[in-house]
This record gives sequence, C-alpha cells and structure tokens, in this order.
Amino acid sequence: MKYFLMSVLMTTSLSILLSCNATTESGELEWRDGWVRAMPPRSAMTAAYGELRNRSSVTLELTAFDSSAFAAASLHQSMVEDGVSRMREQTHVQIAPGEVLTLEPGGMHLMLMRANREISAGDEIEIGVSIGDKRFSFELPVVAR
Repeated sequence: MKYFLMSVLMTTSLSILLSCNATTESGELEWRDGWVRAMPPRSAMTAAYGELRNRSSVTLELTAFDSSAFAAASLHQSMVEDGVSRMREQTHVQIAPGEVLTLEPGGMHLMLMRANREISAGDEIEIGVSIGDKRFSFELPVVAR
C-alpha cells in the first residue's frame, strides 16, 4: 500500500509539472487559461481554448495536435466569407518569440473530434502539441460555457 501511494503521489506531481510548462531544446511553450468546452449529450466533438505562449527565443512551428480522449484534434480558424460562417484547418502555425496564439470561440480554436468516452464539466483532458518531433503535454479542465 505504501508503494502504491508513493507511486500515485509521484505520478500526480509529474503530471502537474508537465501541465504547467513543457521545455524543449529550442525553448518553451506554455498554455495559459486553457479550457475545453463541455460536450452536450450525444455530441461527438468540442473545442479547446486558451493562450499558447512562446517563451523561447526562437520561432516555434506547431505541426500537430492530439488528445488521448479524442480520435482526432486539429487547429481551425473560424471566419465569415460571403455571409457564411466557415472553418478552415490550419496545418502549420508559427508563434514568434514572446508572442501568443490566442484560441477563442469564433476565432482560432482546437477542434477535438470523435470522443472515445463521455466528456463532462469537471473532467480534465490531456492535449498534446507537436513542434517537429517534440511533443508538449497539457491537462485542460472541461468547463460548461
């Protein structure tokens, strides 16, 4: 029992540290004020929001997103064209040193598609962000908004 509790404590501490900041050889990526919109019943998708901040001295190119709770995750930009609201996938996004990429409803956002379990307010969702062959991991709360 003692070893089990120690293992749980170490795993939880490591998860908290990883969700705060992730560091690569080229610098740091931070996700501030991140949250995932709670899903209505029988819905298959939702979105994640917040601020991705480049805390390094080099430009970071975000090349892929993933989540253990969803079959697919991709960055989209909402826009209105000819009076019609549309979303366009963004396959590569760069964040200059010291800059912030804002993910917000009605703008740039991370689409989370085909949930592999029920997602409810109060849950935490793991999201991965890839920069080349480096992967950052973040835990975001699910919020009813």
